[in-house]
Amino acid sequence: MYQFGEEINYSIELLSPDNMKLLGDFSCGNESIDHYLHKRALEDTKNVCYLCRICDTNKIIGFASLACSGIYYKVDQYLETIPAIQISYFAVDAQIQKLPYDKMDLHYYFSDVFLCGILEKCREISDKYAGAEYIVLYAVPDAKHFYQRNLFQDYTEFMQRDHTRYLEGCIPMFMEL
Repeated sequence: MYQFGEEINYSIELLSPDNMKLLGDFSCGNESIDHYLHKRALEDTKNVCYLCRICDTNKIIGFASLACSGIYYKVDQYLETIPAIQISYFAVDAQIQKLPYDKMDLHYYFSDVFLCGILEKCREISDKYAGAEYIVLYAVPDAKHFYQRNLFQDYTEFMQRDHTRYLEGCIPMFMEL
């Protein structure tokens, strides 16, 4: 296995029927997220799924699903929807999650690098297609610090969060593009 993330030659590519077979034993340690990737991601018309693949071995070590979204901003009776891209799912294989990127900073992980790659995809989508102003996500409590470290913030008092059973316990966060 790898000692540092910088040793991994990887690519980020769209999920397709051709690379679906590469998912193999991918597991981030969360059954619900693993189920989504293995059983629902390819057919999900609301999200576009990206895979992080080790080029040498074709092993999938991460994935992210992106969707169009918005932030509902409400002050008194004024309500505005601000365009955003939502990271619906972001996961890294459990074996890679705490892999330091290099020996210079043992608290900067390959997961951070992969997230930066997904943020670049969001910027590209915004610039070319959607004109989004923000990236939003709903962090599971264990991941809040990870997203804060990568410059996401909690919603402000004027931002309205989505209310669905699936998001119970999750923390709405945003980043300005």
